[in-house]
Amino acid sequence: MINSLGTQPYVILIDDSNDDGRLDLAVTFVNQSSVGMIIDYGNGSFATPIVVHTGLNPSSIVIADLNNDKRRDLAVVNANNNIVSIYFGDGNNSFIEQTTFSTELNPRWIATADFNNDQHSDLTITNYNSNSMRVFIAAGSGSFEAYETLNTSSGPNSIAIGDFNSDNNVGLFFGNLSGTFDPQVTFTIGSSSDSVAITDTNRDGHLDFAVINRGNNLLQVFLGYGNKSFSSPSSFEMGLNPFSIAVGDFNRDGQSDLAIINTGSSNVGIVLSKC
Repeated sequence: MINSLGTQPYVILIDDSNDDGRLDLAVTFVNQSSVGMIIDYGNGSFATPIVVHTGLNPSSIVIADLNNDKRRDLAVVNANNNIVSIYFGDGNNSFIEQTTFSTELNPRWIATADFNNDQHSDLTITNYNSNSMRVFIAAGSGSFEAYETLNTSSGPNSIAIGDFNSDNNVGLFFGNLSGTFDPQVTFTIGSSSDSVAITDTNRDGHLDFAVINRGNNLLQVFLGYGNKSFSSPSSFEMGLNPFSIAVGDFNRDGQSDLAIINTGSSNVGIVLSKC
């Protein structure tokens, strides 16, 4: 358990932010307009958060090389400003804001992948009040161009990316190499489902997805069959008001572990896989 966090942690991301081969954490704090970068010491302990100041209500973050300089950068969705801020990294845990671009109303979540197969990291963002998801294609220099807007169900909150149908394309609305997407597929889940994560939970070579249900304090896991179909969910009891989930191999045993933000207790719970 990581307890040295600020108040009201909102979203957690797992990535090697400083290219030292260890998985670090990044946590948004909505009422402090900041992101905390938490460096992994490699022995099961973590450093005190390094603070990056953001816009109003930073609701989601991604870490990727956004300007092709071989260093990890940071993109932050600021829900109250309707903007995305891009912070270029120096490879040593420092990030400097370089540019912003506008989104639709109340952007909630951001994810990154190479949607058009040009070797650049593109972005996609859910817009809660607009009932849409917009894809931004990267120019390769840290700038982005709005490419396609996809209509979603009411109030899209979280998004995750994976090749669910084993066609080597991005499976998000089931993608095509041209950067276009098929119609969405929906699943019935629990109440107040705020976050989704993708991993191969049972190590069968097919991607599964896990959903946090804050309304009933549950984690639901849907096992994928590799053909756009999934099992009925398995449910697991969580702590009070779980909100955000992320996946990483924290103990280097080759299995996917989970990190979960508990908003009520202002901490991060680490759940090690026993699969």
